Amino acid sequence: MAKKEFLIELQRRKEKLVDRIEKMRVTMNETKELDTLARLSKLFEEAKKELEEVNRKLDRTGTQED
Repeated sequence: MAKKEFLIELQRRKEKLVDRIEKMRVTMNETKELDTLARLSKLFEEAKKELEEVNRKLDRTGTQED
């Protein structure tokens, strides 16, 4: 995969993660059941970690020359 395609894919992944995190945040604010909150909290943390990983990759790739 070329660097440009790789960057485009990382950006898409980042956008999807940001959307997913925001939807979970809204759902968590509206949810009162503890078991649902616990499950969403775990998914939320996993999505945040994945987003951090994608951001690190984007930062590393952006500093490298072609």
